[in-house]
Amino acid sequence: MLTGAVRLVDRSGGADKLVARCPKDQFSPTRFVLEQLAVRDVVACMTLGRRPSIIKQPFEPWFFEIERHSAREVEWESVERQFGG
Repeated sequence: MLTGAVRLVDRSGGADKLVARCPKDQFSPTRFVLEQLAVRDVVACMTLGRRPSIIKQPFEPWFFEIERHSAREVEWESVERQFGG
């Protein structure tokens, strides 16, 4: 399942290109799905001994930029909330 999702992200131009089209001032289902896939991809890589496919470089800008745009008190959709950060 994850492999198919990674291929879909690649065929769509990559996560950074997909996120560039997302609104920055409201919840984005696209960003949410990409963040979730990226976290799962990283965890899978830890067990499989390979490099992540969605986050291609350390500190990928698209993954960390959400901090600048989400200043709300409750962010139920964020990766941090989902994974206990």
